[in-house]
Amino acid sequence: MRWMSLIALALPILAGGTFLFQVLPGAQSRGNIVYHYNIYLGIDDVRAWWWAIVLPLVWLVLTLADIAVAYGVYRTDSHFSAALVSFAVAWGLPWAGALFYLSLFNV
Repeated sequence: MRWMSLIALALPILAGGTFLFQVLPGAQSRGNIVYHYNIYLGIDDVRAWWWAIVLPLVWLVLTLADIAVAYGVYRTDSHFSAALVSFAVAWGLPWAGALFYLSLFNV
C-alpha cells in the first residue's frame, strides 16, 4: 500500500513537473498555450499561459484525494483501499500520456 501510494504520487509530480519545465518558458514568452488537440479538427483550444499549471495541479489534487480516501477506509476494507490506490496509478498513465502529447504541441 505504501509503495503504491508513493508511485501514485510520484507520477503526477514527475510527469507534471517535466511538462511544466518544458512548456512554461515557451508559453510565458508567447502568452498562450495549446490546451487541446483533436486529430480531426487540429488545434481547437488555445488558452492563456497560466492554464498550463491547471492540468498537472488537478491531477495531483485528484491523486491526493484518492490516497486520502484510500487510507481513510483502510481499517474497514483493505481490499477497497488497495484498489483505490491501484486506480490512482492506473489513471496516472493516461494523464502522463496526455501531458506528453500536449508538451509536443507547445514546445
